[in-house]
This record gives sequence, structure tokens and C-alpha cells, in this order.
Amino acid sequence: GDGTQEALNQYAVGGLIYFSHNILDKEQISTMLSSTASKSNYPIFLAVDEEGGDVSRVANSKVEVTKVEDMASIGAGGDASQAVEAGTTIGSYLNEIGFNLDFAPVADVTQEGVESALGNRSFGSDPQAVGEMVSNVVNGIEGTGVSACLKHFPGLGSASEDTHEGRVEIGKTVEELRSSDFVPFSVGIEAGADFVMVSHATVPALDGDNLLFLLKQHFK
Repeated sequence: GDGTQEALNQYAVGGLIYFSHNILDKEQISTMLSSTASKSNYPIFLAVDEEGGDVSRVANSKVEVTKVEDMASIGAGGDASQAVEAGTTIGSYLNEIGFNLDFAPVADVTQEGVESALGNRSFGSDPQAVGEMVSNVVNGIEGTGVSACLKHFPGLGSASEDTHEGRVEIGKTVEELRSSDFVPFSVGIEAGADFVMVSHATVPALDGDNLLFLLKQHFK
């Protein structure tokens, strides 16, 4: 509406993210996205968190689409073709609705013996296997004309705390990160992911000044 038009005229907006409360039904969200794109002074990214499983703003709304199971289940199955199918399914219905950026897939590697705050959102604890799944989901999403975004760099899989609730510190060394957490991100980038989302976690081995955490607190 007029409020959106005024805001897009006033600010150099490059992208918007939509959440569950923005999505009522297919006609409504499609119209909203189309209208927003037409009002923007710049090519604009229209994004949503659509991972499959619990974090699926569209599939878990009243919009009727083919639901994709959580990534932990797909990872446990060990069939990379299912990852491609998941990405293609998600990307296809997002593209049809009008989204052009999906904040997925989750590229975090969980750690044995740690109850990850990510729950069933990660493909698993084997970096190579997670990397293969991630690259296939990326291929699926990107193949539909929707941009994929790897998250949450440098990796939240070993954290039992939730970054949405407070400060989370990852105590791994650079060598440990390179041999584990970085692997799926590297493979996902090679597969053609257009974006990488940086997490709010504090990683002293990489950022001794805790800048990311401090920035998050400042802009809350």
C-alpha cells in the first residue's frame, strides 16, 4: 500500500524478508510480493526462511504447497537425490509465489554429544555428508531461479544455546572450523549459492573483539 511505497521511495531498500504473520494465503502473498517489486526503485530481493520441516514460513501457512521434511531426516536417509528434490520443490513454489531469495539451506554441522539448538534443521554431524546434501539442495533451489543462502556461518551446529536468546560462543580453533564447520559452506559456494548468512555467534578464534555480537546488541 501507500506506506510501502513511501518507505521504498525514502530508503534505498535492497531486500525484504517475510515471516509467517505476513502470509495469509497464496493470492494475498503473491499480490503483496508483486506489488512491492513494482513499487521498488531498485531490483529487490524478496526473501523468506523456507528450509523444509519446522522452519517453513510458506509451507506451514495456509498456502497449499508440497511440504518438504526436515533436513535431519533427509540427512539420515543418506540419499543425495532427495536433497536435490527438496531444493527443487521448495524453489519451485517460492518462485511461483514471487519470492526470489530463500534463506536456506542450513549448512551447520552438528557435534556428537552436543544437543544442538538447531534441532532437526541440520543434515548431521559428518562434514562431508552435510556438504554433499547442502550442495544438492543449493542445486535444486538455484535451478528454479531462486537464490539460495547458506547459513549460519561460521557454523552453529556445536552450540546448545540459541543466538536469538543471548550470547553464544563457539570455542573451536581455526583448524577445527576448517576441518568441519567450513566444509559445507565451501562446497555450497562451489555449488553456486548466491548468499552466505553470517551468524550472531561469537567465535574468539576468528573475532577476538566480539564485533558481531556487539553489533547485534546495538541494532536490537
